[in-house]
Amino acid sequence: MAEAPGREVDIRDFRVFPSMDPKRLGKRDALITYFIGAEGPFTVTIPYEELEGKPETLQLEIIKKYIAKEQEERLRFIGKKFTL
Repeated sequence: MAEAPGREVDIRDFRVFPSMDPKRLGKRDALITYFIGAEGPFTVTIPYEELEGKPETLQLEIIKKYIAKEQEERLRFIGKKFTL
């Protein structure tokens, strides 16, 4: 399920920090906190090398791609029920 078209994404914070992923030792990640309408906060982590040095318009397209992917996965599980 993809994000509904026309819903405004509001980026509230953008931080770059050393990656916590053992496979990315010595590299940096961008942690982005955002809201979609009144929903949130949500966060998404992006390898910083995908953003670094690129024009802002391209950076926003990359961020949009990561947020859409994360939301698609999140929405896939909403409403699912099961018994253990």
